[in-house]
Amino acid sequence: MIEQNVIDNLVVIFTLIYNLIITAVFVLRAYDLEKWEKRMGPPFNFLLIPFTILWILNFFNGLDFARLGMSTMIVIFLGYDLWYRTLTQEKPRHHPEKWPKKLVVYLILLQLGSITLNGYGFLLSKDIGLLVLSTYFISLFAYAFYQYRFKKDIKAQT
Repeated sequence: MIEQNVIDNLVVIFTLIYNLIITAVFVLRAYDLEKWEKRMGPPFNFLLIPFTILWILNFFNGLDFARLGMSTMIVIFLGYDLWYRTLTQEKPRHHPEKWPKKLVVYLILLQLGSITLNGYGFLLSKDIGLLVLSTYFISLFAYAFYQYRFKKDIKAQT
């Protein structure tokens, strides 16, 4: 079986990639670059494969419930994202007049998946946890930038 530190390092690497992609999506969305944003979909969907494999490896590598619990939410979110955004062709825009239940679930799973990945990093060490948390905060700043640009555009149109 694969050593636990290899699995953990791969989880951290894919977490950093995950946060980078989310950051890029929000920045692209802020500049209304939908064509480029759509190009981020396949790499984001691909992340379901390594996170699922790593979850399975953690499962068979001693049933560490903390690691399993921390990585379960990202697998659930990425599966939901694949269904919601790719298979149903809906776009998780964050400014609908009425919030559909599917979008509310999407946003809750997005945050739970992201937060539990931070927890996984802190399970490994304080330094790794802070690194993962930093990239999560960068994605939140990108989201805030997207919100700022959206509100600015709305005010300019009125």
